[in-house]
Amino acid sequence: MSKSRAHNDGTNLIVNYLPQTVDEDELSTLFSECGMIEAVKVIRDGKSQISRGFAFVKFVDRESADKAMKKYTGFKMGRKTLRVSLSRPAGEETRETNLLVENIPDSWDDSSLYQQFQVYGQIITHRVVQNMEGQSKCRAYVRYNLKAEAEDAITALNGINIGGEDDLVVRFADPPVVRATPELITKKNTRTAAQPYPSPARAPRDLPTLHSLTYEILVMVGTLI
Repeated sequence: MSKSRAHNDGTNLIVNYLPQTVDEDELSTLFSECGMIEAVKVIRDGKSQISRGFAFVKFVDRESADKAMKKYTGFKMGRKTLRVSLSRPAGEETRETNLLVENIPDSWDDSSLYQQFQVYGQIITHRVVQNMEGQSKCRAYVRYNLKAEAEDAITALNGINIGGEDDLVVRFADPPVVRATPELITKKNTRTAAQPYPSPARAPRDLPTLHSLTYEILVMVGTLI
């Protein structure tokens, strides 16, 4: 996928917040409803091969890619909500663009977050982190198009108070630690139960040994003589 990421002609998409259980076949089946697909790649951890929660989907034409962005941005897959956008060319200026924002007001939703941060640059993805009940954890992530834009947001917003109990903390997000989710563990266990490994082959207990066969042959020969 490196070649297609280096130059995006409007056909190469990045799919964020992907459940770890989704593989290339499932993603291809889903997105092919929007048009012909050239390639699909789920990005995995180099050691564990566990999905890192995002993937690239390259369509044959731009119209299909546009349709997929509109259709699947906000699409629910399990407990995840997909965010689909054009992938960006790889380069130094597009690295370190993801911000962690802490101590946001508990009344903020994704729209409030966007309104506060969009003035500093082009936002690729943004989300308020919620608990299982859908309540804000007063924490959010904002990914900009360029590193310089993220730096501007840090300079402008880190340490100010905009209505929360504490001052905002805005910093570059740490790289995520890839761990298997309960859903992925369940899926693996289900596959193992459905397709168990065969038991090791064992020699039948009633087969005669070489010694006993030799004795029986000698007896038969003696009888014949």
